Amino acid sequence: MRNGGQNDQTVRMTRVPESDRSQRATAASQFLRFSVVGTLAFVVNAGLVALIAPKIGPAAAQVVAFPAATSVAWWFNRRYTFGASHRSWRSEWFRYISANALGWLANNGIYFGLVVFSATARQWPVVAVAAGSIAGLAFNFTTSRRLVFGAPRRPPPG
Repeated sequence: MRNGGQNDQTVRMTRVPESDRSQRATAASQFLRFSVVGTLAFVVNAGLVALIAPKIGPAAAQVVAFPAATSVAWWFNRRYTFGASHRSWRSEWFRYISANALGWLANNGIYFGLVVFSATARQWPVVAVAAGSIAGLAFNFTTSRRLVFGAPRRPPPG
């Protein structure tokens, strides 16, 4: 007995194989880059909504802004986050848009729900854009990583 009469407790540590640590580090790095790209897409989305909502209303503004922001996100994720897949850019872009449909539903479902039911979100639609963007993040990262890009065929530069 040590430590003032307390029983020693043996802690067994299991070594995590190097490949698992490497995969986790890669996923964490990709998630960080994906989040930075998502922030950029948010700025595009929010900027377009703020610019055109006073003219056409917040719902129509989001219909215009969201596809533009998603295309920006695809390009940056292809270039910096995951690397290009083995598909043509058109095929990859279409797959990206399709695979992120659940994230799109979460994102825009929350956006439209807030715009419809919250006076604050109607007055400040950027708040609804932010809430929707956060909700779509987990869906979009998972589907992008697994269904669109898979293991990068050509690693991103840097």
